[in-house]
Amino acid sequence: MRISHWVKNLFLFAALIFSGHLLRTEELLLTVLGFLSFSLVSSSIYLINDIADLEKDRIHPLKSKRPVASGALSINAAALTATGLLTIGLGASFQINSRFGLVTALYTVVNVFYSFFLKK
Repeated sequence: MRISHWVKNLFLFAALIFSGHLLRTEELLLTVLGFLSFSLVSSSIYLINDIADLEKDRIHPLKSKRPVASGALSINAAALTATGLLTIGLGASFQINSRFGLVTALYTVVNVFYSFFLKK
C-alpha cells in the first residue's frame, strides 16, 4: 500500500496554508479527511498496479520483494483490500464534497487505465 508515499498527499494542505485558513477547525478537519480518503484511494491504486504488473515485478530485482510479487500477499487478498480501500476512500471523498469526489474518481480511472493499458 506504500504508506510512505502518502507524504505526497500533504499537498492537499497547501490551499489551507496559503489561504490562511490552517487554523479554521472545520476546514482543517475536512482537509485531514481529504488527505486520508485520497491516501486510501492511492493505496488501492498501488495494489491494483501491483496486480497488473505481477509478472514483470517478479523478475525485477527490487520489485520482486513487494508483497504481491513475492507471494507474501495473495492476488485475491490484494484485490479484496484494494476494493475495500477504494470503496471507503471514494465514499469519504464524495462525503467531503462532490467535486472532491469527482476529482478522486477521475484520479482512480486515469490510474487504473494507465496500469492496464497506457503503460503497455
